[in-house]
Amino acid sequence: MPPLDFLLEPLQYEFMVRALVTTTIAAVVCALLSCWLVLMGWSLMGDAVSHSVLPGVVLAYVVGAPFALGAVVFGVGAVALIGVVRGRGRIREDAAIGVVFTSLFALGLVLVSVTPSQVDLGHIVFGNLLGVGVADVVQVLVVGAVVVAALLLKRRVLVLVAFDPTHAHAVGLSPRRLEALLLGLLALTSVVALQA
Repeated sequence: MPPLDFLLEPLQYEFMVRALVTTTIAAVVCALLSCWLVLMGWSLMGDAVSHSVLPGVVLAYVVGAPFALGAVVFGVGAVALIGVVRGRGRIREDAAIGVVFTSLFALGLVLVSVTPSQVDLGHIVFGNLLGVGVADVVQVLVVGAVVVAALLLKRRVLVLVAFDPTHAHAVGLSPRRLEALLLGLLALTSVVALQA
């Protein structure tokens, strides 16, 4: 068998094509967002939000809502909770992230263990790439497009806030609002990655 045929053979199956498209979209979105997360000093934040969506996924399963909705709600909630913990006390940002994401992940594990289900909720959290349906691909494409569009439209001000928030504030920008936007995009990206 020629090497090119060997590489292209899996693409004859629709599930493989859907898996490849979903992975490619998730990779592009995560790569773009990670640049700003590193510039802002929030490298751990992506890991925190991705673990914090577990209770949202379980609760969405319990009430029969889409898993992505529960993930978005808990992703945004985790980001807000990290901000509250960091702002209310003398706790450093990395400690606040650690406290919130371990607490929410532990809550998710407790909910998984007490929730009777026909579906292995671990597969939902860790992904089942070969089981991605057409609706999942469309959802990933729409959410990914929103995140990429927002990052590209706000790229200059995000770079300014990342490098010099004081100057950004002096020229009339709101660093807090832009940081909130970036964290909201992170929560949406976690939903994209959850599907992949």
